Amino acid sequence: WTRLRVVETGLTFRVANPCARCAVTTIDQLTGEKTGPEPLSTLSRFRRDENGKVNFAINLLPDAFGTVAIGERLEPTNM
Repeated sequence: WTRLRVVETGLTFRVANPCARCAVTTIDQLTGEKTGPEPLSTLSRFRRDENGKVNFAINLLPDAFGTVAIGERLEPTNM
């Protein structure tokens, strides 16, 4: 993918690069406390790149100002 589009609004994002080992996944979002090594421990078994980094997500750059709401759908596009 080179871009993602919010279906409901048409807002687009450019794919910048992979995001290695996002620590947010190991923090309880309600308390802010570290919860342990999962899910990164499991992901590290099959999501490693050629440099040994565990890729969890991708970094996106917005093409314009806008808002993305919970529940809105994203679709890959090459526009």
